[in-house]
Amino acid sequence: VFLTYNYWAVIEETLRVNTAGSHERGKSETVAQVQLEQSFLPADETASAVTAAPAVAASAQQTAAAAEDKHPKKGRPGGKKRPSTPSSTCCRTISVVLPCAEEREYAVRTVESIIANTPDDVLDQVVVVDDGSQKPLSNLLGGRRKVQVMRHDQTMGIMRSRKTGADAVTSDVIALFDCHVAPQPGWHVEILKLISQNSKRMVVPKITDLDIDTWTQKPNSAGNVKCWLTWDVDFKWFNDPSPEVPIMSGGLLALSRDWWAQTGGYDKEMRGWGGENLDQSLRSWLCGGEIYSALTSEVAHMWRTGDSRTAARYRSSGGKTSNFARVVDAWFGPFAELAPKHLQGRGGDISEYRAIQERLQCKPFVHFLHHFRSIYIDGGIIAKEWFRIRDEKTGQCIVNGGSGPKMGECTVDRGSWWRKSNRQVASGQCCSGISVAEVDNCWDYIDGSRGVHYYGCDITGQNGNQQYRLQDGLLHKDLTKRCLVVQNGYLMEDDCVAAREKHTFSTIDAKEPRPYQIYTKATQEANLA
Repeated sequence: VFLTYNYWAVIEETLRVNTAGSHERGKSETVAQVQLEQSFLPADETASAVTAAPAVAASAQQTAAAAEDKHPKKGRPGGKKRPSTPSSTCCRTISVVLPCAEEREYAVRTVESIIANTPDDVLDQVVVVDDGSQKPLSNLLGGRRKVQVMRHDQTMGIMRSRKTGADAVTSDVIALFDCHVAPQPGWHVEILKLISQNSKRMVVPKITDLDIDTWTQKPNSAGNVKCWLTWDVDFKWFNDPSPEVPIMSGGLLALSRDWWAQTGGYDKEMRGWGGENLDQSLRSWLCGGEIYSALTSEVAHMWRTGDSRTAARYRSSGGKTSNFARVVDAWFGPFAELAPKHLQGRGGDISEYRAIQERLQCKPFVHFLHHFRSIYIDGGIIAKEWFRIRDEKTGQCIVNGGSGPKMGECTVDRGSWWRKSNRQVASGQCCSGISVAEVDNCWDYIDGSRGVHYYGCDITGQNGNQQYRLQDGLLHKDLTKRCLVVQNGYLMEDDCVAAREKHTFSTIDAKEPRPYQIYTKATQEANLA
């Protein structure tokens, strides 16, 4: 089976959550381009550096000490606050590691782009790991200045390739990129600044769209940086004002060489691709580190699209089920029972994880959930109750109809349970929508034949199409200021006065769900407020 060399083919559809998924949603807001700010630089160098961005990178260490940190501080996992700790030795130089399997001319263009857009005194080297390409990349890149080509005789996968390259780096900072990107001028500045402030901080650049014909960033390219972790051991994209990144997508990141060594890098037992981004994210947040976004560090990325030129040219080196199982076994603790059954207890030998956790004094998984409670509690992922919804006038319940809710018999099976979801925009607290209880499928747009449809929950509450509430016997759709009625078994819109004549909805059989029970017990045991 042909697979992409990273996650982008898998998550391409996910990135459209705020655009094509909702017929009434309209165009999502484009993330504004953020320019390099003078606050990144020492005061005496600001004027000249604005017109000559490459010249400022050599002063990255002084920059971190002199510049004011604009990111608000938040509590560490465990509720403790810790200020950023500048390092006297980090961070002046950076090396970029590229795992490349059959990337050919894309590898060359990526290397050329990195060298062209990174100051000479900042870029230590570009480490290209040729992961079993039939035609060795050394034929194309060998002998180039600042380029080191390493090779696997067989395709080992993205994790092993990245580990091979990162272990060979001698610079202050390691940037792990895909082999089909174009970093934009000044991409290194905020990355070095943020890591200089805290050597245990991983940084994710703003990921934009690459024009593969010109190998330049597409105009008005919306950027993506952060994700959140789901109970089925996957990740979903979202955006909010916080600089903190709960879960990295994994394709593009940077960290200090010291933190790479302390955390052990990638799990050498993982195969192929997938799951390592979850491991790295939890490993950082639970073991004394953190992950920040760098919105002025832009890296244009080639997505796997229908264009044959973007298709992967190699075969996968293995499945990814065991990767996710290792994440569950290593990090989830009592929450492991919420993961899919086939991922529980099947991660193999995780003794190396336990050694790292003991050495770094890593905290239990509940600290991650508690630190990001704006997602898991306010976003309704860990709901206080699950319930069924019954129409008192007909005796029927709203049940899961596959693509959306519909009316059916009031049974106690899984398909008839719901929970409140998504934050309220005004207060930031739960809840503004309704979701299937056990998965993140929220009530969304309405069409004329099958009524309300599901779409992935926008936990931030920004998606107006997902704003539903049950109040005074009516199901309100706040976006249209109308109410739901039943037509041919499906939930349609109508005037609220007419709806009151037809239906009286109420919640029944409310129960405390297992995720909330585990979370409550775990927070008490960890002495978390």
